[in-house]
Amino acid sequence: MNNFEFSKAFDYLWKKINLLNKRIDEEKPWAVVKTDPSAAKKILVSLVSDLLEVAVLLEPFLPETSEKIIKILSAEKIEPPKTPLFPKLLSRR
Repeated sequence: MNNFEFSKAFDYLWKKINLLNKRIDEEKPWAVVKTDPSAAKKILVSLVSDLLEVAVLLEPFLPETSEKIIKILSAEKIEPPKTPLFPKLLSRR
């Protein structure tokens, strides 16, 4: 970012997002919670921390989305947003 290489900065961010997605798929916190709630909590705390880091890095590109993610993940109780963070465009027919 400091060198105004925005595409490289965005590529770095996208790699972090893909790694997080892979971790979620591999660690399966929804399955772990059934057998070891304590381990699931550790996984989720780590994932939320990494998601917050991604949200901060996302701020120059999508400031409103970044703010929403930070607000959701920093709340006392994490709740799903009322509207999608990345709504799909409706096709016009």
